[in-house]
Amino acid sequence: MPTMSAPYRILSLDGGGSWALIQVRCLQQLMPWATTGHQVLRCFDLVAANSGGSIVLAGLVADMPLADILALFENEAVRRDIFAPTDKLGWRLEHALAEASGDWLPAVGPRYSTERKLAALRQHLGVLNGLCLHNVPDRVSQPGSGRPGPHVLIPAFDYNRQRSTFFRSDQLSRGDSAVLADVLASRPPAPATGHPVELLAAVHASSTAPVNFFDATAAVSIGGQDSYLWDGGVAGYNNPVLAAVTEALSNGHPAASIQVVSVGTGAKVFPVAQAGQTAEYDSLLTAAKANEGFFRDVVKVASAIVGAPPDSASYVAFTTLNPNFAHAGFQSRNFIRANPVVQPRLENNTWHAPPSYDETTIKAICALELDAVTNEEVKLVQRICEDWLAGRLPNQPVRADAELRCLVGQPLFADVQRLFNELFPFAS
Repeated sequence: MPTMSAPYRILSLDGGGSWALIQVRCLQQLMPWATTGHQVLRCFDLVAANSGGSIVLAGLVADMPLADILALFENEAVRRDIFAPTDKLGWRLEHALAEASGDWLPAVGPRYSTERKLAALRQHLGVLNGLCLHNVPDRVSQPGSGRPGPHVLIPAFDYNRQRSTFFRSDQLSRGDSAVLADVLASRPPAPATGHPVELLAAVHASSTAPVNFFDATAAVSIGGQDSYLWDGGVAGYNNPVLAAVTEALSNGHPAASIQVVSVGTGAKVFPVAQAGQTAEYDSLLTAAKANEGFFRDVVKVASAIVGAPPDSASYVAFTTLNPNFAHAGFQSRNFIRANPVVQPRLENNTWHAPPSYDETTIKAICALELDAVTNEEVKLVQRICEDWLAGRLPNQPVRADAELRCLVGQPLFADVQRLFNELFPFAS
């Protein structure tokens, strides 16, 4: 009889700026026994992370207490170090003009300094300075266990080539084109040597969101040549779970052995009302026709990378692992999507706000971007997170119907916790 492959466990962490505090709280809740980063990472074979999620990953690799990683996002002084204002006078004047104009002129252009973000990462994650990607598994492995720590995968977007690029700790991954070329030519694959990439450099590249956020690309030396990089979300990997599943399959891990925990940074879903439907508040619905215009289009394109692509990545990755899922009675036992979602509920053809969420709160959530910097903004993110963990807000489905009900996935965080405990019995 064929032997079953050992589970190959993936942790995937979305981008989302300050909202990444949700990921740390989720890990604390799922793994209450885990107090430090290495205790979390040793439960997985591969960890993929983008942008804010890559900062969480860095904290985990540094073996920081989870409470200290959470503080990176909850401490306003740290947030203001990472989201430090741009020094470029032209952009500062443009934003001041947009603010003074009200709704007449949308704010277009970067608000934050790329250079100062890197300095902040090196300051607050200083223990990682000099740590190269290929050394991460050894750094995380438990002494004496004989088992390496997980590999890491961090996406970015190459500004000059206009293509995605991936930072890997696995120098022999067949997801790397140079290694794949050797394999296809029946040559022993040779790891790249001589120009290792620092983990913090990869995190910096992956967290440099463009257009309305940071004022320059992140310069990183790859193979001895300078590359200029944006956030991996630009390449469609704000949710890197599909990249992680592809990496696992490319390296020979059977789909049946792969188990995924994909943790998001919050989602906002507001439907367009159909005929005969009304809403408790206008802000619960998306306009049937949004205002257009060049500046608004630029802002929309820049913000779209944290919208639909993360949703579709979950569905495509899930379908890749479960190609026959669309059959009655099917239940997934290999894919967890853990992510709070703020959305209305439909009752008697009227869309209602979540319990205790008034119109002012809904409007504030609609306006909240990934760069939540002020304490007031972060308190709102914290509220969303705690309401989700307590079951007062739903969990994001892998697939939902037109009334936003869960078709595939876990409807509530309690369902996430239950399946996690089944997949990770040793971690409960």
